[in-house]
Amino acid sequence: MTVPSVLSIAGSDPSGGAGIQADLKTASALGAYGMAVITALTAQNTQTVAGVHEVSADSSRCRSTRSSPISRPMP
Repeated sequence: MTVPSVLSIAGSDPSGGAGIQADLKTASALGAYGMAVITALTAQNTQTVAGVHEVSADSSRCRSTRSSPISRPMP
């Protein structure tokens, strides 16, 4: 039996409540292997977004094509 892989393409939320961090927590809770392509870096907390730095489309595209799901055995 293998673990399903999930590729999340989203921004990073350092507070962990949204974005890549939340997607990876959800994938793990559902028994999947989470992979990520970050499209934006944010400076924020649970109440305020202080800044956003977009990752270039070329960089995101390059990383997403190299993050193809890999079949992983169940632990």
